[in-house]
Amino acid sequence: MIYFALGSKYYWYRDYERAITYLRHVDTVEGWNFLSTYHYQKNNPDSVAYYLRLSLTTRQGREDRPIHLAIAICNMGRIEQDEGNIDTAIEMLNAGLDYMKKYHPYEPPFEAGVYVSLGECYLDKGDIVTTRHYLDTLRNRDVPWKHRRK
Repeated sequence: MIYFALGSKYYWYRDYERAITYLRHVDTVEGWNFLSTYHYQKNNPDSVAYYLRLSLTTRQGREDRPIHLAIAICNMGRIEQDEGNIDTAIEMLNAGLDYMKKYHPYEPPFEAGVYVSLGECYLDKGDIVTTRHYLDTLRNRDVPWKHRRK
Protein backbone atom coordinates (compact mmCIF):
# COMPACT_ATOMS: atom_id res chain seq x y z
CA MET A 1 0.00 0.00 0.00
CA ILE A 2 2.84 2.42 0.78
CA TYR A 3 4.38 1.74 -2.63
CA PHE A 4 1.16 2.78 -4.34
CA ALA A 5 0.80 5.89 -2.16
CA LEU A 6 4.32 7.07 -2.93
CA GLY A 7 4.23 6.05 -6.59
CA SER A 8 0.92 7.72 -7.29
CA LYS A 9 2.03 10.96 -5.63
CA TYR A 10 5.20 11.08 -7.71
CA TYR A 11 3.13 10.25 -10.77
CA TRP A 12 0.66 13.09 -10.22
CA TYR A 13 3.58 15.48 -9.80
CA ARG A 14 4.99 14.19 -13.10
CA ASP A 15 8.14 12.70 -11.65
CA TYR A 16 7.53 9.57 -13.68
CA GLU A 17 10.88 7.88 -13.21
CA ARG A 18 10.54 7.95 -9.41
CA ALA A 19 6.90 6.94 -9.64
CA ILE A 20 7.73 3.87 -11.69
CA THR A 21 10.27 2.61 -9.16
CA TYR A 22 7.46 2.41 -6.58
CA LEU A 23 4.60 1.40 -8.86
CA ARG A 24 6.49 -1.65 -10.13
CA HIS A 25 6.00 -3.16 -6.65
CA VAL A 26 2.25 -2.55 -6.68
CA ASP A 27 -0.20 -5.35 -7.28
CA THR A 28 -3.37 -3.33 -7.87
CA VAL A 29 -5.44 -2.29 -10.84
CA GLU A 30 -4.78 1.39 -10.18
CA GLY A 31 -1.04 0.79 -10.18
CA TRP A 32 -1.21 -1.17 -13.42
CA ASN A 33 -3.20 1.64 -15.04
CA PHE A 34 -0.51 4.13 -14.00
CA LEU A 35 2.17 1.83 -15.41
CA SER A 36 0.29 1.35 -18.66
CA THR A 37 -0.10 5.12 -19.09
CA TYR A 38 3.60 5.63 -18.41
CA HIS A 39 4.56 3.06 -21.04
CA TYR A 40 2.04 4.55 -23.47
CA GLN A 41 3.79 7.91 -23.12
CA LYS A 42 7.16 6.18 -23.69
CA ASN A 43 5.78 4.44 -26.80
CA ASN A 44 6.17 0.90 -25.44
CA PRO A 45 2.97 -0.76 -26.72
CA ASP A 46 3.93 -4.26 -25.53
CA SER A 47 4.35 -3.05 -21.95
CA VAL A 48 1.09 -1.10 -22.18
CA ALA A 49 -0.77 -4.19 -23.31
CA TYR A 50 0.85 -6.28 -20.57
CA TYR A 51 -0.31 -4.02 -17.74
CA LEU A 52 -3.76 -3.50 -19.24
CA ARG A 53 -4.24 -7.25 -19.58
CA LEU A 54 -3.30 -7.64 -15.91
CA SER A 55 -6.03 -5.14 -15.08
CA LEU A 56 -8.58 -6.96 -17.22
CA THR A 57 -7.84 -10.45 -15.93
CA THR A 58 -7.55 -9.89 -12.20
CA ARG A 59 -10.51 -10.50 -9.91
CA GLN A 60 -9.79 -7.22 -8.16
CA GLY A 61 -10.29 -5.32 -11.40
CA ARG A 62 -13.58 -6.98 -12.13
CA GLU A 63 -15.11 -6.71 -8.67
CA ASP A 64 -13.46 -3.99 -6.61
CA ARG A 65 -12.74 -1.20 -9.06
CA PRO A 66 -15.01 -1.24 -12.12
CA ILE A 67 -13.97 2.28 -13.17
CA HIS A 68 -10.38 1.07 -13.59
CA LEU A 69 -11.60 -1.84 -15.67
CA ALA A 70 -13.44 0.62 -17.93
CA ILE A 71 -10.25 2.69 -18.20
CA ALA A 72 -8.25 -0.42 -19.13
CA ILE A 73 -10.76 -1.40 -21.85
CA CYS A 74 -10.71 2.09 -23.33
CA ASN A 75 -6.92 2.27 -23.19
CA MET A 76 -6.75 -1.03 -25.07
CA GLY A 77 -9.04 0.59 -27.63
CA ARG A 78 -6.63 3.52 -27.93
CA ILE A 79 -3.78 1.09 -28.58
CA GLU A 80 -5.82 -0.51 -31.35
CA GLN A 81 -6.51 2.97 -32.73
CA ASP A 82 -2.79 3.79 -32.76
CA GLU A 83 -2.09 0.54 -34.58
CA GLY A 84 -4.69 1.37 -37.24
CA ASN A 85 -7.29 -1.22 -36.17
CA ILE A 86 -10.07 1.34 -36.17
CA ASP A 87 -13.08 -1.00 -36.07
CA THR A 88 -11.64 -2.91 -33.09
CA ALA A 89 -10.81 0.40 -31.41
CA ILE A 90 -14.39 1.63 -31.82
CA GLU A 91 -15.77 -1.59 -30.31
CA MET A 92 -13.43 -1.40 -27.32
CA LEU A 93 -14.00 2.32 -26.71
CA ASN A 94 -17.78 1.82 -26.79
CA ALA A 95 -17.54 -1.22 -24.50
CA GLY A 96 -15.43 0.70 -21.98
CA LEU A 97 -17.78 3.68 -22.12
CA ASP A 98 -20.85 1.48 -21.60
CA TYR A 99 -19.17 -0.31 -18.68
CA MET A 100 -18.22 3.00 -17.11
CA LYS A 101 -21.75 4.38 -17.44
CA LYS A 102 -23.11 1.25 -15.76
CA TYR A 103 -21.00 1.70 -12.62
CA HIS A 104 -20.11 5.41 -12.64
CA PRO A 105 -22.89 7.22 -14.49
CA TYR A 106 -21.34 10.65 -14.05
CA GLU A 107 -17.66 10.72 -14.92
CA PRO A 108 -17.27 13.72 -17.31
CA PRO A 109 -13.48 13.76 -17.82
CA PHE A 110 -13.45 10.06 -18.68
CA GLU A 111 -16.42 10.40 -21.05
CA ALA A 112 -14.84 13.40 -22.74
CA GLY A 113 -11.65 11.49 -23.51
CA VAL A 114 -13.57 8.55 -24.92
CA TYR A 115 -15.78 10.79 -27.09
CA VAL A 116 -12.67 12.47 -28.50
CA SER A 117 -11.09 9.09 -29.26
CA LEU A 118 -14.28 7.86 -30.92
CA GLY A 119 -14.43 11.04 -32.99
CA GLU A 120 -10.82 10.50 -34.07
CA CYS A 121 -11.61 6.91 -35.07
CA TYR A 122 -14.51 7.96 -37.27
CA LEU A 123 -12.42 10.76 -38.73
CA ASP A 124 -9.79 8.15 -39.64
CA LYS A 125 -12.55 6.17 -41.38
CA GLY A 126 -13.62 9.29 -43.28
CA ASP A 127 -17.04 9.41 -41.60
CA ILE A 128 -17.38 13.13 -40.94
CA VAL A 129 -21.05 12.91 -39.90
CA THR A 130 -20.34 10.47 -37.06
CA THR A 131 -17.22 12.42 -36.09
CA ARG A 132 -19.34 15.54 -35.75
CA HIS A 133 -21.92 13.57 -33.74
CA TYR A 134 -19.31 12.65 -31.12
CA LEU A 135 -17.92 16.16 -30.97
CA ASP A 136 -21.45 17.57 -30.61
CA THR A 137 -22.17 15.01 -27.89
CA LEU A 138 -19.08 16.20 -26.07
CA ARG A 139 -20.01 19.86 -26.50
CA ASN A 140 -23.60 19.33 -25.34
CA ARG A 141 -22.78 17.27 -22.23
CA ASP A 142 -23.89 18.73 -18.92
CA VAL A 143 -20.49 18.94 -17.26
CA PRO A 144 -19.37 20.81 -14.15
CA TRP A 145 -17.00 23.17 -15.93
CA LYS A 146 -19.92 24.67 -17.92
CA HIS A 147 -21.43 25.99 -14.70
CA ARG A 148 -18.44 27.93 -13.42
CA ARG A 149 -18.85 31.62 -12.77
CA LYS A 150 -17.09 34.04 -15.04
